[in-house]
Amino acid sequence: MHSSRADSRTGSQLPRSSAATFLQLPGGARVVSHPELTTALESEMVRSCGAHLVVVRRDDELPGWPTIVLNRDHTQSHWGWLKRMHVLPEAQGAGIGSAMLDAAVDICRSVGLSQLYLTTDGQSGPVDFYGNKGFVEVGRMPRNTLAADGSLHDEVYMVREFENAQA
Repeated sequence: MHSSRADSRTGSQLPRSSAATFLQLPGGARVVSHPELTTALESEMVRSCGAHLVVVRRDDELPGWPTIVLNRDHTQSHWGWLKRMHVLPEAQGAGIGSAMLDAAVDICRSVGLSQLYLTTDGQSGPVDFYGNKGFVEVGRMPRNTLAADGSLHDEVYMVREFENAQA
C-alpha cells in the first residue's frame, strides 16, 4: 500500500512505499532509492556507465562477481576500475577469484585499456592475491576499510599495466 507525503522542496505529493523513496526534482527528474532491479534497469545501468560485468554461476548460485568501470573522460580513457570484486566466503579457495580476475583482464585488453586499478583491504591475503596476478601497490588510505570484526584496515590502491595495449 502506498501513502504519499508532500515534498518540502516542490510541494508535490510523492508516492511512498517500503521498497522505494521518491524525491521529485525541478525539471522532471526523480530520485528513486531502492528501485525494483529489473533486467532492463540492470542493463541500462551497465551500459550507461560503460561497465563490463563478470559473473560466476554455480548451479543456481552467484558465488562471485566483479565489475570493470571504464572512464568516459578522454584524458583517462586508457584505464578502468575493477569494482566490487567479491567471492562469497563459502566459495573461496575454488579458483573463482582467479578466474574472474583473468576474465576481467581479458576484457580490459580487448577494449584497449593499458591499466586496471582496484582497491582492496590492506591485509596481506588480498594484497598478495592481486600481487600474484601482476598488480602493484601505488598508495594507501590509512584505516579506511571497516572489517567484519569492527577493526579498521588500510585501503590499498593497486594497478596492473598491460603490455601491448592500445593507448
